[in-house]
Amino acid sequence: MLDIRFCRYDSSLKDKLVEFLGFLKGDQDTNERKKSFEWAYENNPYTQKHFIYLALFGDQIVAHTAYIIQKYVYNKDEFLVGIAEGSVVHPDFRRQGLLSKLIKYSWEDLRANSNIKIVIVFSPNASSIGTTLKAGYTPIGDLENMYYISKKNKLKKIIGYHNDLDNTIISKKNDITIEITREVKTREISDLMLKFTDKNTIYNIRDEKFYKWRFADSPIKNIYAYYEEGDETTGYLSLRKNNNSLMEYTLMEYGYLNPSCFQYLIKEASKKLLIHGIITPTLFRNQDELLNLKKSGFFYLDDTWVRIYKTLTRVSTIKLPAAVKPISLDFNDSANFLDGIDIRLSKNWSLFDSDMW
Repeated sequence: MLDIRFCRYDSSLKDKLVEFLGFLKGDQDTNERKKSFEWAYENNPYTQKHFIYLALFGDQIVAHTAYIIQKYVYNKDEFLVGIAEGSVVHPDFRRQGLLSKLIKYSWEDLRANSNIKIVIVFSPNASSIGTTLKAGYTPIGDLENMYYISKKNKLKKIIGYHNDLDNTIISKKNDITIEITREVKTREISDLMLKFTDKNTIYNIRDEKFYKWRFADSPIKNIYAYYEEGDETTGYLSLRKNNNSLMEYTLMEYGYLNPSCFQYLIKEASKKLLIHGIITPTLFRNQDELLNLKKSGFFYLDDTWVRIYKTLTRVSTIKLPAAVKPISLDFNDSANFLDGIDIRLSKNWSLFDSDMW
């Protein structure tokens, strides 16, 4: 039996942890991983504590799990939620049940040493599903995606047309202004999302502090499109550039006062940036939003598209679950209810890709 101990992270382990996270974030170099770590944990505006948990074999890190803290609200009651950021085990220590034990250890510490009410995990790949369920999470639905594809823009790029966003693009017509930019307008976005978000759900407090941290201070610089009527922003969306060649962008988040605002923003962003593919998760979107996504050109993959998609890209089309766990000292079924609503039902949440880590 290996002599492995579990512990909470402390700053003396930072360099070792950043190096170890190469097993989880192999597409990032050490400097990129360090910046990402500092942004997500050390600069997190919602907590001074780091809810990062490690398995150590001697002085070697052999497993990791962690939670990025955000503030949520339901029925005017504000509380902290831990978003599972990603777990990984050293290749030499896998298939020993180590990660499940580490996750359970982390929950015990969260119960004893935090005011975090709920933890959520978004399974990053098919191999993580078994570990997630074995550890004790309850699935709340599959992260099914919708897709926007422009064959015209793909052809333009193939024949040599390219249009990355180097400068802000502004177009005006009557009293309407469309702006496509890398500027994060924290106040305007926060004001809009306050009006757009369904207050009958559990949702992230998307205030200016959140947008400054999540977008403006992020090492990853997104593209933002704004629909402005006079002095009011009535539509907005955020796009993150992907490495994948077919699904060029992920729709991180959006909000609108009129569905036509969103439709027009998608049309303009696609045209101005020659976007040939956008992907967005739909698990936590209501029926009106799903209908508007379809009207904007998004669709689900049917069997034909699945075959084409798998041929053209290496991205898996397996539906991965989101799962939830209440952090309660006295756990029973009632712990799954928050002021009368069941946290295990996706319809009771309003989450975007900006909430998924």
